Amino acid sequence: MSKKHKQYLGDAVYADWDGGHVILTTGDGVYESNRICLNDQVMAQLNDYFKRKQHGAQKNKSSDPT
Repeated sequence: MSKKHKQYLGDAVYADWDGGHVILTTGDGVYESNRICLNDQVMAQLNDYFKRKQHGAQKNKSSDPT
């Protein structure tokens, strides 16, 4: 993984692409401490999960009486 292609996402998380996987790493930008490779099927599942959770959070906000 090339450091020049890494994108900092926040909270010490970096993203990269190897042509077939989104690669998430944690670390200080120089040294990796964790690495997760997500193929397109797993990314689709992660996106679906996020949408469900985001929708649920918006639903809960709209029912908040305050």
